[in-house]
Amino acid sequence: MRIRNGRRPDNPISLLLKNSKKDPYALSMAKQMMDYCIREAKSQCDPAFLHPVSACLPELVDHHPDISIDVIQRSSFIPIRNKRFVVDRALMAPPLLTKAIDWVVRRKRAIYEYRDPVFKLKSQLLAITPGDFSTHIDVTLVIISDPVNIERFEEEVYVAPYSLLWHYRDNTATLKYTNGIIGWIQAVACWIINQIVALVLYIINWIMAMASTKSNFICTAITMGCHVAAMVVDTLNPLHKPTLRLNFRSRRYHDSPAIAALIRYKWDTVAWMAWMIRMAFQGLFLVSVILISGNQIYPVIKIWNLIVPICLSMALGLLGLYLEVLEFFEDYKLYISSPYNVVDLIGYLIPILGYIQLLVSIIMYNDTNVIGDSRLLSIGISVAYFHAVNELRVFRDVCNVTTNIWGIVYEVRFFIILFIFVICAWTHTILHMLWGKSNDCLFVDEDGNTISDRWKCPTRSTDFPYNPFAVFVSTFFIMGGQYDSISDYTKTSGDMTFLFLTIFYYNLTVLILLNILVSFMNVTTARVEGEGTLAWLNNHYLHVGKAENLTFTSPGFRQRYDKFPQYVYYTVSQKRIKELEESGNSLGPQEKGAE
Repeated sequence: MRIRNGRRPDNPISLLLKNSKKDPYALSMAKQMMDYCIREAKSQCDPAFLHPVSACLPELVDHHPDISIDVIQRSSFIPIRNKRFVVDRALMAPPLLTKAIDWVVRRKRAIYEYRDPVFKLKSQLLAITPGDFSTHIDVTLVIISDPVNIERFEEEVYVAPYSLLWHYRDNTATLKYTNGIIGWIQAVACWIINQIVALVLYIINWIMAMASTKSNFICTAITMGCHVAAMVVDTLNPLHKPTLRLNFRSRRYHDSPAIAALIRYKWDTVAWMAWMIRMAFQGLFLVSVILISGNQIYPVIKIWNLIVPICLSMALGLLGLYLEVLEFFEDYKLYISSPYNVVDLIGYLIPILGYIQLLVSIIMYNDTNVIGDSRLLSIGISVAYFHAVNELRVFRDVCNVTTNIWGIVYEVRFFIILFIFVICAWTHTILHMLWGKSNDCLFVDEDGNTISDRWKCPTRSTDFPYNPFAVFVSTFFIMGGQYDSISDYTKTSGDMTFLFLTIFYYNLTVLILLNILVSFMNVTTARVEGEGTLAWLNNHYLHVGKAENLTFTSPGFRQRYDKFPQYVYYTVSQKRIKELEESGNSLGPQEKGAE
């Protein structure tokens, strides 16, 4: 590998992948080199052999997805050399609930008491505070070995690098502006934003530096608050460039114990706190929507006094909408590819539009006593609830349910279109049969204008609605057993054509199409049932990537908190290993060719 201009050596696998478009043998050679790296990583018990492979993952995911999935699955089960060394230095990352229980009972668990533990190694360097720079520099870290841990901890331990999840992106490129007055405005706006962000971060860092001079609870809380404030400022910065870029986005890549362990460690240490802050903000917005709409139903406060709460809730919604728009412009194709992102977007947009309509109605009623409308807010209430459910997908059971629902809807989408087409056909047919005129119903009024008056034409005596959309809705009630709209006409008219079409429609929709739909849904449910866990891991992965990027924005955060290892260590249950070997998705810990 050559070094160009002092830069890091070129990756031979990457060079072969770039030449694979011209040379058909280059891809085969690249696959052989990747196979060699994976075999050596397992035989030498050294995950460093995976670095040339993981460095090419973004390109593999884009151009060779099948190869990238195989590489990620085979990168699991990298064994360790010295189990005693690893177990003695294990620093556990238990789930939040387990951590809370241990904190309440004042108990520290041994490694063998955890189920499928995920952990890192204790740092061999001392955590030095500002007052320790003059002394204790050469003190070695003493590790006390517990033989009970080694005896009772019988599971095999494997290691995985974080380069499988993401890679560092090049942020050295400068912004390019258009020519003319628009480019000048862009440059000035970017300069102003950068200056404001720099000033705010300077103030935050100054407060943090003052608080870090003392070691007490208040100063620690202030320091942590400053870290959070710096992350919030960077999140709101429209010119923010992420330090890390995720290697993949599809849930297909998560069927790997190594990927699951890497995501689990980051979620249990860092990402859950970022999600809690995000959920607190969205929960506050949802509560404000519930309280304002509830006061309209059960009045406690005068409607005029709701203007300030409405404006505050609208400000929260606009902030959430702003963050969604930033995410949309970051990668709009990826954003609209997920139905959850679309729900998040309209989850802020429709309540905001409903608030605007409500404010106009309040002001209009105060000035003219004309009763306004707030139906957009009524729709926004439902959307806000669905938005809250989407955010709760970090819980496995909720994610399984939502994944099954979206999966079923996606699989039967063409059948749903056909079903709606049949209902529209019957709607048009019945409208024409009951309300169609065979004579001219156009009249000329006193001013000479031609008008249509259906009430002056001979019509059938029926309670069936005249509005097309009302007829469309009535058909759904008929399928559900509500025959009020046609019962009287059916009993008294003796219209055999109408009766025949009603029987035909009922048999086609209720007895045939609905039963076919149920059978399709049963088959689809069994097909997408296994996707819930992968979707849950992918959701955690996206949250972990955002949280990891935020840790680079606050100076000193990654140095202060020892939660950012290069490798994590994990165990895999025998049941999971057996499932992987039977499914054929992975060669398991005993990969052929590495023995």
